Amino acid sequence: MQPTCLPLSAALLAGVALPASAVPDSFIKVDVAVKVIVDPATGQTPATMDDAMLRESFELMNRWLANTWRGYRVRLVDLDASQNFRRIGGLNDSTGPGQWYAIDLKTYDTTANHDFEVAAKANKSLYAWNDYAINIYFNNNDYSRAGFPSENSDLVISSYRLLTDDHPPGQILTQSYQVTRFVDWSVASSGTGTSSSPLKALATAITIANPGGNDILLLRPGTYTAATISKPLTIRATRYGVAQIQKP
Repeated sequence: MQPTCLPLSAALLAGVALPASAVPDSFIKVDVAVKVIVDPATGQTPATMDDAMLRESFELMNRWLANTWRGYRVRLVDLDASQNFRRIGGLNDSTGPGQWYAIDLKTYDTTANHDFEVAAKANKSLYAWNDYAINIYFNNNDYSRAGFPSENSDLVISSYRLLTDDHPPGQILTQSYQVTRFVDWSVASSGTGTSSSPLKALATAITIANPGGNDILLLRPGTYTAATISKPLTIRATRYGVAQIQKP
């Protein structure tokens, strides 16, 4: 929720896990700020918490994203000098983050979940809230979790075990199995659809897209011949220019 002498891009394509805090510039970065609520009774980290294993979960998440050709990567931010996750709360903390240590914050609809978010935003320093990242808070409740930020909620509540039990590491946070396929009209010949070997035609990309849907076709700047879409998918341009699709 892993050494190599390969260049960063080659390492990702080969499936080598890179530190989740070091993401190449060629990818869209999704910043994630993880906080661990300590036990107010002892002032200690939950017994099930292991920073190295949790970092590995995020690194394996990036490996999974690479293997499925996704155009974005998770980047961990707000780590301490030892690359460990931020601890919040403390011994005898009954009014700050510590009050949520053992609370089930499973869904946004619960009063507790709403109150937690209100408290975190009202005291960003105490809760280590980051306005520019996905905020994930780990408490000691085995089944606490919430979806990624939406129109209703700006945080994720989770437990350490959620990333490590019954799922491949990190997969729980990226459960959709869609693929990002790159398309570039300017290449000499069509490739396999990766960032370094893009497809040439939009029609080709649609044809090889997952028939079950959900793939993303990322069009690099240029003009593309119209094609028939026969399956659910997303077509979008990159951040570096305009992509146009001609009228049929």
